Amino acid sequence: MWGTDMGQDNRKGDRRNYRARPSFPLIDSEGNLIEKNRRRIVDRRLSHITSEQLEDARHMHRMDLRLYGQRYHLDEEHNKLVLGRTHFCDIQVLEGPVSREHAVITLVGGHIVFEDKSTNGSYVRMGTDEEKHVHNSSVRLHGEGVISLGYPLANNARNLIRFETS
Repeated sequence: MWGTDMGQDNRKGDRRNYRARPSFPLIDSEGNLIEKNRRRIVDRRLSHITSEQLEDARHMHRMDLRLYGQRYHLDEEHNKLVLGRTHFCDIQVLEGPVSREHAVITLVGGHIVFEDKSTNGSYVRMGTDEEKHVHNSSVRLHGEGVISLGYPLANNARNLIRFETS
């Protein structure tokens, strides 16, 4: 009798709490998008999410940017990057019609937003889409693409900021 009581006391702390069930899709501790419970083939909890919302959820965790051989990262810890020509900016572009604080890239509410604050505007191309002129406005970034400060993409091949979301 003494051995059975002791075994039950030790197991109380080992039991899982099944009252708190996760809602899908969710982001795990490594930043991966989990779309369904691995024990179920079809998860009914995803039925209320459109394919566009699911695609947005895949691209809202992190962004890697490259310019002049250097890499910059935007994630939940470092959720803001300032682009411009002053030494106070996170990404400094010295050539062309670039304002002191030309633009800001932020992670807001799970979305990566590029906001132009310049006099001349910026040009953004995502994937194979056409380039967009962004001037004193903002655009959501997703996938991979290119940003040009001040000049159209074709006229600024040397100073292109390449980005990729993951």
